[in-house]
Amino acid sequence: MLPTAMLRALPSGTDLRIAALAEPVAVAWHAVAQAGDLRGKRVLVVGSGPIGALAVAVAARGGAADIVMVDLHAKPREIAAALGATRALDAGDAEAIAAVDADVVIESSGNHRGLASAIRGAARGGTVVMVGLLPNSDQPVPITHAITRELGMVGSFRFNDAWEWAGWGAGPRA
Repeated sequence: MLPTAMLRALPSGTDLRIAALAEPVAVAWHAVAQAGDLRGKRVLVVGSGPIGALAVAVAARGGAADIVMVDLHAKPREIAAALGATRALDAGDAEAIAAVDADVVIESSGNHRGLASAIRGAARGGTVVMVGLLPNSDQPVPITHAITRELGMVGSFRFNDAWEWAGWGAGPRA
């Protein structure tokens, strides 16, 4: 049983197929919000599952100038392009990912290789938002690279007021 504080009422007449996106949209919205203002920035999104693909859409809505999507598979890259990604890279192309030089990186793969790509794809002084939940154990990532490039590493876990920001309530909208 859930506490009622965890439940949200849908607006009357909401299509249930749209309602099914409410939680992943709110998670993506919160993750992108953790990075701050995206207007005019280059954004790298690592992992194009539902959260990553929706993060692309939120970044596009937030005014990102260039949105680069990374995934292992072609179909998720195609979906990300339809949602606003300006470029899509294969996750196996480490050199191309490192060359992105993104101001903001959203890591949504939930894989240590994805987090390593996020760190390598960030510009000096950039921000890496970690929304992909990695296993609860030590993870092999290039942390020295994050330190020497002075990256801001920010966690993002689920959502809070993003439910309302995403349009299912009375909160602020981007």
